Amino acid sequence: EAFDRVMLPWLSEECKKQIDFASFYFLHGPDLFVFFDAYHKNDLDWLRKTLSENTHRHAFVVMHPPAVPYTARSTWHLFSREKEKDVREQFLEILGAYKVVLLTAHLHKYSILVRRTRAGPFVQVSMNSVIDSLKVAVRDRLEGVNHYGAALVELEPEFQPDTEPQRRKLLEDEKAYITHFEYADFPGYAIIHVSDAGIDIDVYPGNSDEVWKSVALSSVIN
Repeated sequence: EAFDRVMLPWLSEECKKQIDFASFYFLHGPDLFVFFDAYHKNDLDWLRKTLSENTHRHAFVVMHPPAVPYTARSTWHLFSREKEKDVREQFLEILGAYKVVLLTAHLHKYSILVRRTRAGPFVQVSMNSVIDSLKVAVRDRLEGVNHYGAALVELEPEFQPDTEPQRRKLLEDEKAYITHFEYADFPGYAIIHVSDAGIDIDVYPGNSDEVWKSVALSSVIN
C-alpha cells in the first residue's frame, strides 16, 4: 500500500509517464532501462515485449535478486526451485537474446559474471551498497571461471549446512554456462559509463572516490 501510494506517483513523475506497477521501463537517450519486479508480477511476456518493441542501443534490466547464483547462498536467485526450471530457462534466454546487462543486489557481495544461453550471453553485475564502516577491506577476491562452482559454498561454511548438497548441485549445474566470473566480499558502489563504444564499469570500495577496478562489460560479454 505504501509503495502504491508513495513510490508509484514519484516514479511516474521522474519517468514522465504513468507507472502503475513495480515492473516498468524508460529510455534514457538511446538506452533502455527495464525494472523487473521479481516478487509480484514477474511477467516474462511483458519483459520480452518490452525488450523487443523498444528500439535501443543497450538494454539494462534492474532486478533485486540475481538471475544466476554466485555465492554460498545459491538458492537465493530468481526461479531457483526445481519446479521453476522451465520458466527460468525462458527468462535466461530472454536476457541472452538482447545481451542484457542485468543489475542486481540481494546477496550483499560483489560479482560480475557472464552467463551463456541458447539465445546468446548476458552479463550480471551485483553490488553490496550497505556501507557500514568508513574502513572497507576487500575479502575473498576470486577471478576466473575456474573459481565458479560448488566450492563457493565454502565461503560461508556456517550457512544452512543441511542444504549444502542442494546448493553445491545448483552451482555445478550452472558452471558449464559461465564464461566470465569475478567475486569479492565488500560493500561499495559502481558507476557505469555507456557510449557508442560500449559499456564500462568503475567499482569503488566503501565510499571511496578511488576506483578499485574497471571492467569493460562489452568486452567480457563478447
